[in-house]
Amino acid sequence: MQTNSVSSNTTEEASKHLPASGIPNYLGKYRVESVLGEGGMGVVYKGYDADIARTVAIKTVRRSLLEGQAGQELLKRFRREVRAEGRMLHNNIVTVYEFGLDEQSAPFFVMEYIEGRSLKEYLTMGTKFELDKAISIIKQVLAALDYSHKLGVIHRDIKPANIMLLENNTVKLADFGIALVDDTESTQTGLLMGTPQYMSPEQCAGGMIDSRSDLYSVGLVLYELITGVKAFSNIGPENISRKLRGQLPTKPNVTQPETLKLFEKVILKSLAKLPNDRFQTAQDFLESIENISEKPSSSFSNGPSWKKKFAWILGGNLVGIIIVIALSLYFYPSKPDHLMLNTARQKTMDTTGNQPLANLSEAQKNKINRLFKIANSHLLVGRLVAPSGSNAYYTYGLILKTDPGNTKAQEGIANVQNHLLTRSRKLMSNGELQQVAMQLEVALMLFPNHPGFRQLQNEIDAAW
Repeated sequence: MQTNSVSSNTTEEASKHLPASGIPNYLGKYRVESVLGEGGMGVVYKGYDADIARTVAIKTVRRSLLEGQAGQELLKRFRREVRAEGRMLHNNIVTVYEFGLDEQSAPFFVMEYIEGRSLKEYLTMGTKFELDKAISIIKQVLAALDYSHKLGVIHRDIKPANIMLLENNTVKLADFGIALVDDTESTQTGLLMGTPQYMSPEQCAGGMIDSRSDLYSVGLVLYELITGVKAFSNIGPENISRKLRGQLPTKPNVTQPETLKLFEKVILKSLAKLPNDRFQTAQDFLESIENISEKPSSSFSNGPSWKKKFAWILGGNLVGIIIVIALSLYFYPSKPDHLMLNTARQKTMDTTGNQPLANLSEAQKNKINRLFKIANSHLLVGRLVAPSGSNAYYTYGLILKTDPGNTKAQEGIANVQNHLLTRSRKLMSNGELQQVAMQLEVALMLFPNHPGFRQLQNEIDAAW
């Protein structure tokens, strides 16, 4: 009786947070378990991917926002940008796994599920951030933006609500390229895409923006962390002239010399009206902070060799890449792919060494068929070895874990190798050595004896 009472109360409490229409049982292949949050743009659900036993977050977009030509343009933009986000793998960026449409053709996004609170929640509770903590948070945000900007992805909505802080003090930047209309701080759809209190002057004016607009927003967040108040608290869609004039926030009412120096040397520069007067890159911003705090960040260290330069390139996303590799090698605990495949062929032969074993259940066969659809889709759109847990390499590995002798899955991993090598050589021919180095590091850990990747490594060594 006690158990039933608790279950009933839990259900009743959860129902208070449900949208009026209730929640769907499934969105695509994902089982919907609960509501994580609800806002003007849509609902965020906690979901579960049974194929690979993974909890995810699913963000939906309200159908009312998709009406008319403007709605269709919004849908196209979401498709393009989620595809770009899906290629990003960084320890300080919430990974986007998939874009899909529900039965009524409304879009939804499947993302990494994380347990933490946004900076907005902390600030709303009146949390006071020590200077060191604020600097640590901003450094991680800048590491994420340095990575995304190099991939040509501009966030456009940097604000405390989109910066998640985990219990271990890791920062996760969320909602890349998506203007989230989630509360009274946000703009009305169709007028501006972003949040006026954290937008740059050029973004408020509806002009062309680049990565320096994101850095302006980071300056505003940093100001709020060290002061506890918004730099422009009265800025709204109907009152943005103050920011357009380039008016600066008031000087913090503090006596700590380091805080005042941070405001004068870093924050004011980041909030310059003209983009050319701001920090030009996230790295420049970070280095300026380090000069103030005198605590160098290992994410942007310099060195004479190409390997040290590569460490500089990876920065904060090295942990993310290690996660991908660890997840992949979980299925191949002692041998790289090509060696594991040969071993798998031997294990699937009977005592005569001629015939493969055929002892899969119907459930296993159905699971493999589903996984092939997923793996082939990943391969088609270029999700070769990233993001973690949602890529072609990982999914073909799931098939081989169930059926080690599956030749189609073996061919799939060979195709991953070929596609990855082709992509890397294309980047090389375009002179994008940094991106080649990043892909090559992962490729050589997964396929250490592949002659094509070895040759490319020699070319990178010579280029550096």
